[in-house]
Amino acid sequence: MKKTVLLTVFAISSVFANRLMAQAGWFKQKIDETLSIKFPKEPVKAGTMFTVQGSDSIGYVANVIDLAAMGMDAEGLAKMAPTEEFAEQFKTGLVSQSPGLELTKMEIGKWNNFVAYDIEGEQKDKGIKMYFKCIFISTKIYVLLAALPGKADVKNKDIYLSSIEAN
Repeated sequence: MKKTVLLTVFAISSVFANRLMAQAGWFKQKIDETLSIKFPKEPVKAGTMFTVQGSDSIGYVANVIDLAAMGMDAEGLAKMAPTEEFAEQFKTGLVSQSPGLELTKMEIGKWNNFVAYDIEGEQKDKGIKMYFKCIFISTKIYVLLAALPGKADVKNKDIYLSSIEAN
């Protein structure tokens, strides 16, 4: 019994240690005053978007969309974001911005008590799998994307999408 418990603790510790070591060389980027995320190396900034292609050929993107510019207030977005109707409209908008994108999964959940969408899709013609995390905070939508070519290892995608931190 003791041996089983020790092996379980060792296995769990190894998983966390590997994850921490994998993130150790990553670049922490402050997206804005609200969030930071880690990229495999320093990203390029263009407007509100940060992008980088990792040595693993995965494309990493973080973008902030402020809906206040379109007349949306924080209270309105907070009420609409968790609804299926808004999620469907969001999906339609996402697909229209990415020709050839077919969404295969969408879950409405939470990140630090904020509404978050976890979305998966594919651009089959290009052989790219896309993983999005969209977080709704105040009037902003934080869109994080990892685009994996071919049979790229999902390990770094998981590290990236789980490295989000509140500032």
